[in-house]
Amino acid sequence: MGGFDTVLRSLLLAALSLALPSDEVFTGADHDAALAEAQRVGRMLVIAFVDADALPCQLMERNVFSDERVRAFLGEHSVALRVDVTAQPELATRYAVTRLPTVLAWNGTAEVDRFSGYRTADALLRWLAWAAEGKPEPDEPRPTELQGQERYLRARLDAARGRWDDALDEYLRLWSYSPLEMPSLMGIRVSYLATDMGALAQRYEPASLAVRAAFDEAEVRLGDGEGFALMDWMALGRALGLQQHQVEWTLGHLDAQGRLRIYEGSPGFADLLSLMVSGGQPAAAGRMTDDLVGFIRDKVALLATPAVQQDPEQVAGLTASTHALTQQLRSAARAAARHDQAGRLEALLLEHFDSPATRLAMLRCAQDADALDERHARWAAGLLQEADALDPEARDLAQAVVDRFRTAGPRDG
Repeated sequence: MGGFDTVLRSLLLAALSLALPSDEVFTGADHDAALAEAQRVGRMLVIAFVDADALPCQLMERNVFSDERVRAFLGEHSVALRVDVTAQPELATRYAVTRLPTVLAWNGTAEVDRFSGYRTADALLRWLAWAAEGKPEPDEPRPTELQGQERYLRARLDAARGRWDDALDEYLRLWSYSPLEMPSLMGIRVSYLATDMGALAQRYEPASLAVRAAFDEAEVRLGDGEGFALMDWMALGRALGLQQHQVEWTLGHLDAQGRLRIYEGSPGFADLLSLMVSGGQPAAAGRMTDDLVGFIRDKVALLATPAVQQDPEQVAGLTASTHALTQQLRSAARAAARHDQAGRLEALLLEHFDSPATRLAMLRCAQDADALDERHARWAAGLLQEADALDPEARDLAQAVVDRFRTAGPRDG
């Protein structure tokens, strides 16, 4: 982090500290005294584990614990204790706290429930209401496809009207449903929903923290080898502008063979390969799977389905994206010296997307990889027959390739 960013962050933390409410809702007693008091009055003990210098914890203080409804509920139904983990690390260890902030409820004899990460005031109140009953917060009933779409549209309207807490709360609740639980909303989830969450994160600091927490959670799942986590990680990383972090994370998690510990057919794997190429790591992308060609075959097959062919807009979009991915994977194959895969990808490009621009792009890639052969010389000769349509740089490239293989002579094909 640069010097200016460090100063700006320090000023923000100082401002947030000054914004904390003066009528403290948390007890000033130590842990054992607070637990004894909770048992004496017959209330739950709510413990908030925080780091006073951590921005997520500061924002939780300013936006959530300062909410009058939250303060009233804590005052009536609990003894609330704040634990700064830097001052009391032994308590964090005792309660197995690994993320901040973490809030847990204790009923005197056992833990009732806990959560980690930023939550809105409404979300915290729902959690506290269940904890006060001595019950963990239940999983919310899964909405139908129509209900999910209606809730998503309502959240977008909240965001447009400046009701950012309400929008964030609903976005996070919708995001909490896994793709397996709501497959009908998978398309919305990784496109519109993720994009809207990223847009809200740019405008509203609590949303930035909450969406980043969702990204971090997906990253942990991805590191554990969960295939579906990749789709979430890619979507949120794109929405938050974290592509460079994703490239670096991927490089750091490749095994000795250059592979990630996830199924290569996982949704989002082709997007990750594309990201690695655009992020300056084509050789790494070219080694991440045995079958680069398979990703393109799948897309070409999808492009040929009647459902897609009936929608001209979808045909145009899928054609463009497939062409771009094929070009990128061909570059990856060349960079990784997997020339057999590159040749098969070039054949697919010529079969489905042949044009002078496509052939020029392939000539440049083969030249950069020092993998030119007679086939490229024949392409170059064909391009020179339409020299008037080429810009000077392209014409020079084609001529150089022809000259290199002049002894073989251009042949038909």
